[in-house]
Amino acid sequence: MSEAVVALFICALGFYWLLDLSNVLHQERHADERDDRFEWERLVSYLNSEKARFVIDRVGEHDFIYSELSQKHYELHQKDERLIMSTVEGGGYMPLLYGVTAFSYQIDKNTLILHVKIHQVHYETKIFLKRNLSS
Repeated sequence: MSEAVVALFICALGFYWLLDLSNVLHQERHADERDDRFEWERLVSYLNSEKARFVIDRVGEHDFIYSELSQKHYELHQKDERLIMSTVEGGGYMPLLYGVTAFSYQIDKNTLILHVKIHQVHYETKIFLKRNLSS
């Protein structure tokens, strides 16, 4: 009888340990998702920011993101697991997001459409920007 009680106690302890481990892993996963969501929303806010003053500018046959503040054209692309914004003119880039597993964007008239997958979670947005009429 005492062996059965000890075995039952060990099984209950093992079950409790597995449940606690599952809870910790669940909390860590959701903390990462909250961090990723925060970084995504920070990126969208930055691209919409009046301070950055981004517009869409056509150069030849291509549309680029243009900063009226820095007076430079930018492209977005993925390098390794980073989303970066690099200057078309050369000489600089800025990491925008980390943990990026897939990325694409397109410019359609006055709309920048972003598709990003961060740690296997897909984010998508449309950002409406003015068109640079001086070019």
